[in-house]
Amino acid sequence: MSSGLDMEFDDVQQAIGDAIQQFCRDHCSDTQVKAWWGELPLDAWRDLANLGVLALATPEGDGGPIELVAALEALGRAVFPGPLPATFLATQILPTSDARSVALGEAVVSISDGPLRPWARHADIFIELEARGRGAGSPSARSRP
Repeated sequence: MSSGLDMEFDDVQQAIGDAIQQFCRDHCSDTQVKAWWGELPLDAWRDLANLGVLALATPEGDGGPIELVAALEALGRAVFPGPLPATFLATQILPTSDARSVALGEAVVSISDGPLRPWARHADIFIELEARGRGAGSPSARSRP
């Protein structure tokens, strides 16, 4: 008899993964993903937010770490572009109104700990990570792809 860790999703977590897989089949064909290369498809990003995916890590999103894993697994399989880790972190550390805007897909986040700012061309909110904490930042120069 094995006392190993159960790595299977429960019905709710599997339903989240299945819904996102269907979303990706509808929005993320190989051709579409290649066309998005280096870009953030804002319409698809907002559609993802409308599904509640960007709010999963919030109390309103009613998700936890395993639901987040189910979502990220499906999005990763489809190579869905966007600042997903930055978005989920931002919903945890930003003031409530900003976190809500991020979770609803109304604001895009760029998080960095150095001069490179991923997704900066599309970002509305910039978070600068520092060795001693975190702080809000903004790009000091016009960003380039």
